[in-house]
Amino acid sequence: MFCATLLPFACLPVYKQNVNKEEALHAILAEWRRLPEPERQTEVQLVAFAMGVANNPEYSFRCSGDRYQVVMAYMGRHTSGLRKRT
Repeated sequence: MFCATLLPFACLPVYKQNVNKEEALHAILAEWRRLPEPERQTEVQLVAFAMGVANNPEYSFRCSGDRYQVVMAYMGRHTSGLRKRT
């Protein structure tokens, strides 16, 4: 009650700030590998996944470029053999 009425933003999850880029990328790859096999077979699924995690504050890390491009480059090295289409 106190949290919801007096401090509405106090209930939001607190994410680790300034996560090391390698730690974040390893966590992202682990999250990809936890998906069921049918959900990680195509490049389209990889792109959708990368877009989602690139904007997710849980996987926030400092980078000088586009976070989505960094995630895609990292994932591309670890996800060879995906089908082009659904």
